[in-house]
Amino acid sequence: MKQLFNYAHVPSHMADLGSEDELQQFLKSLDLAGIELFLYENQAGLLRYLSSMVGIHLRFWPCWLDFWLGNQREVLKSMSPQEVCEHYGGRGTSEDWLAEIRGNLRLAVSGKPEYLIWHVSESSAEEVFQGRYRNSSKVVVREVANIFNEVADEVPESVQVLFENIWHPGLDLTDPWVVDDFFSRLNRKNIGIMMDTGHLMLTNPKIRYEQEGIDYIIEQIEALGSLKSLIRGIHLTCSLAEGKEREKTEKVGDIATPMEVMKYISTLDQHRAFGNCRLKKLIDLVEPKYLVHELNYREIEELRGLIKSQQKCLGR
Repeated sequence: MKQLFNYAHVPSHMADLGSEDELQQFLKSLDLAGIELFLYENQAGLLRYLSSMVGIHLRFWPCWLDFWLGNQREVLKSMSPQEVCEHYGGRGTSEDWLAEIRGNLRLAVSGKPEYLIWHVSESSAEEVFQGRYRNSSKVVVREVANIFNEVADEVPESVQVLFENIWHPGLDLTDPWVVDDFFSRLNRKNIGIMMDTGHLMLTNPKIRYEQEGIDYIIEQIEALGSLKSLIRGIHLTCSLAEGKEREKTEKVGDIATPMEVMKYISTLDQHRAFGNCRLKKLIDLVEPKYLVHELNYREIEELRGLIKSQQKCLGR
């Protein structure tokens, strides 16, 4: 099992680990194999950390289904025609969007990663705030599979594509039928799941304590049966958001700003470190190839302490 941590090429993080040498020293001090790099459009980040990079988290679009299905009336409720072009690329057509996705894939695979991360979810700003969704997970996974199959030829067979669970409609890992249906639609080998523990915890808003969360995750994994073997990696992070989903903003999504949406989501998707040693049972159950410490931190020494906390729970 390779232990990694997630890293974003942004100024606040670069202040601590701005050079490859500094990053290598940090990895060695914690017996980490490398990083999972967030890569949206920044080629500089890819080039700077090539020797440490093991996996790449691809760019993703949280709300895309109406656009993809040609439901322009819904799309234009929250975007102007110019914003549609800026968000999806080119002239704002589905073909232009597929070209944007292909470009992100080409950039990612140029770094020769072992794996890529692809989000499988759909939620508008309005749905995020109200907690009610128009689309089912069945529809979302069907269309994600269609999109992936259109662009999968950009990814060499040697690079594994891991699909990440979110707590919105899509691949949330709470329904084995949806998981099986999704993977049966993909026209590619060397695929699997990157299970985000925090995201899975958020599918049960009644969870109050770490142990409850860990036990819930174990229950969901066991319910997958033989599909459990698809879990090749884990984003190890804790989110205790009991009651938070009821703290809705006064604004509805179609007038909420992107910053307000992100702020609200961050109150749910907290990226805390686990401190409960029942965590080891979960990891032993999955036996992942990749274990990624995906944690929220302000400065590098705080991150060091958070990773050590989780490693201690794993008996390291």
